[in-house]
Amino acid sequence: MTESVQTPTPSTPWRTLACLVLLLLYPIILSLLPAFDRLSASVGEGAARVLREGFHWLYALVILSLAVRWVGLTREDIHLHRPKLSTLGWGLLIAMIVFVLAGLAGHLAPRQAPVVTAHTMRNSIGFSIATALRAGVVEELLYRGLAMALLLRLSCRRWLAALLSGIAFTFSHGFTFNLIQMVPVAVATLVLTLAYLRRRDLLTNMVAHTLIDGISFLFIVLLGA
Repeated sequence: MTESVQTPTPSTPWRTLACLVLLLLYPIILSLLPAFDRLSASVGEGAARVLREGFHWLYALVILSLAVRWVGLTREDIHLHRPKLSTLGWGLLIAMIVFVLAGLAGHLAPRQAPVVTAHTMRNSIGFSIATALRAGVVEELLYRGLAMALLLRLSCRRWLAALLSGIAFTFSHGFTFNLIQMVPVAVATLVLTLAYLRRRDLLTNMVAHTLIDGISFLFIVLLGA
């Protein structure tokens, strides 16, 4: 059944489309910025990590600002609600579902993920946690919250917005992940998208995404994969 949605948008479609294009350029721009890794020789590895992570947060903040001020999205449009007691519980449940489904697919073990290794996480528990938190917040904000809201304004169909944003999220990992790793990414995308459509709570998705990445990264670092 096709679901049509009223879209009282104060912006013109080209602004919405321009903001969406800038959002979709996020992984491409990151793939063209290897300079952060070379900064460690001059500013130190810790400072280089801070600069790299800071760029992710800054880019997300710019897209969010454009979506709010330029396009006219509100907090309700991206379903960013105040945290509740159930937020953590639902986030944990969603994360567990992702792990179970990915495990059934046979692609959860770190030994089958040669790109995301302990070296990638700098053998650092702190860096792993910071990376997981950034991925959980920034990627859910961009691909579940903003992308779906922008696509909804263009298409007026929630299922189409969910499908296209899910595809964009999955393929954004293709710049750093191999084909084996794309299977659990696709599984996570499906579960996170369905959870967002069902609960319409971006913060729950952020919690779930952070737990998924955080547990996976820590598992890799602790095992020294």
